Amino acid sequence: MRERIGEQAYLLWFDEVEQVSLRDGLLKLSAPARYIAARIESWFATDLEDLTGAHRINVIVRKSKPPPESVPP
Repeated sequence: MRERIGEQAYLLWFDEVEQVSLRDGLLKLSAPARYIAARIESWFATDLEDLTGAHRINVIVRKSKPPPESVPP
């Protein structure tokens, strides 16, 4: 994907995206934010389908991790 869309676009849209699964023609990815998930599904679905052989793309928004507790010095 990096070669298709270029380094800057890849880092912007895919740097924090993780593949969850590729099964029965469905590629599942997880993204850190809803707008990233929406953009990937709308702008990059065809490229992802071509590269993976998937017929459908589903990008879920993963829950953010809670911030670490601050420890007093």
